[in-house]
Amino acid sequence: MTDLTLYWLVPNDRSNRVRWLLRELEVEFAEQQLDASAGEHRQGDYLDVNPFGKVPAIVTEGLTLSESGAIILYLLDRYDTDNDFAPRREADLWPAFLQWLFWGLTTLENAVIAYINDPGEKQAAAVKRFVEPLEQKFSSNEFLLGQSFSAADIV
Repeated sequence: MTDLTLYWLVPNDRSNRVRWLLRELEVEFAEQQLDASAGEHRQGDYLDVNPFGKVPAIVTEGLTLSESGAIILYLLDRYDTDNDFAPRREADLWPAFLQWLFWGLTTLENAVIAYINDPGEKQAAAVKRFVEPLEQKFSSNEFLLGQSFSAADIV
């Protein structure tokens, strides 16, 4: 039995990155699916988990936490004891890890969502502007931090 529950929306939401990291960390967890079309994330008991009605969220050991980036940092701190998915905070790569993690959560994601919502030329150009430097980076590196896979790659 697990003491960690991940709440997520059907058909999908930003919980995929949390679920992926949980599986990489080999953390046992329960899943609570909420139906977006029925608005289950904005009513009933779920509002006790997140009064903003947003997902994903986790509940574990009396802690309730939302926002996928915050959840990822919490999971890394709690379960990644060997620093397999993030550099140690005192390591030289820690600032780059934070930059890429939050770049994916904000800059890239916002551009992609804008394009999905309105696939016009302006939005396509914005996505291209952000993807081109990634392509250049990956021409010499397998992952965002060089040759080591990290949670920043998941995001």
